[in-house]
Amino acid sequence: MLMDGASEWEDFSLPGYGDGNFNFKGRLFADFSDVDRSSGEISRLRLFYTEERKVVYQIVSGSGEEKERRIYVLTLEDQICHVDNGRQSLTLPSDRILPLACRLCGLDNMLENEMQAALRESLRLLGAA
Repeated sequence: MLMDGASEWEDFSLPGYGDGNFNFKGRLFADFSDVDRSSGEISRLRLFYTEERKVVYQIVSGSGEEKERRIYVLTLEDQICHVDNGRQSLTLPSDRILPLACRLCGLDNMLENEMQAALRESLRLLGAA
């Protein structure tokens, strides 16, 4: 679900960035959840944009107490996107990052389309697409 863009800047500290947290001031832009009916695993994907004009992509997946947390920070420069997870970084043309980011999560086609639309909108708001 896309969030109202009129919210105030908030302080966030999200676990899953390298070996620690990613701390930033930003706004929640989109929030999606999906359930794998066969395993019972829940995936939650959230998009934030920051005061520094970055996109933060949070993925939390698992079932019960077992949760895997990942953070990807997307920095946009013209038509180039730098992606950093706290351990490694990758640079790609921004039009190629959208499908890749969604496939990393193993999203089904319907949720993948929604997430790509949210990513495109966040890039548009930041003036990169």
